[in-house]
Amino acid sequence: MIIAIDGPAGAGKSTVAQRLARRLGLRYLDTGAMYRALTLRALREHIDLDDEERLASVAADMEVGMEHVSRRRPPYRVFMDGEDITSAIRSREVSAHVSQVSSHPLVRSEMVNKQRRMAAGGGVVVAGDEDDRADAHEVDQCRLEQANRVDRRDGSVVDVAADEDGIH
Repeated sequence: MIIAIDGPAGAGKSTVAQRLARRLGLRYLDTGAMYRALTLRALREHIDLDDEERLASVAADMEVGMEHVSRRRPPYRVFMDGEDITSAIRSREVSAHVSQVSSHPLVRSEMVNKQRRMAAGGGVVVAGDEDDRADAHEVDQCRLEQANRVDRRDGSVVDVAADEDGIH
């Protein structure tokens, strides 16, 4: 089963996906965090952010993953090449440049291939933009189309729409 959660930036996709994955005992995959990881690595290595081929090569070589760590905030940690980069990918510098890095077609293609490998076999909840996901045509169960707002204090989900499966 692959469950994909889409919605606008800041709508709470990651929060909803994390809680759903934890509740259903599935893996969690945040495609936006993957682009942030690549951006962080490019900044650290002083790679020209307009060098599409070099960025795609770095993306191909980079190991990235998400792991649930009990009693940690946030509970899902993002790892790049074995390093916990959860906080680093949320820096202002990474945020300022992630759109530039993710705008390159070769980078997007490489990241979608990486996501496809990570989601192989199913059992995953994916948060991210539909255009960036490997599972865009492979969702087995349902696809939430929009997570309009999440109250992050108490975790309640407000106004979540769904497709024909009737999840509201």
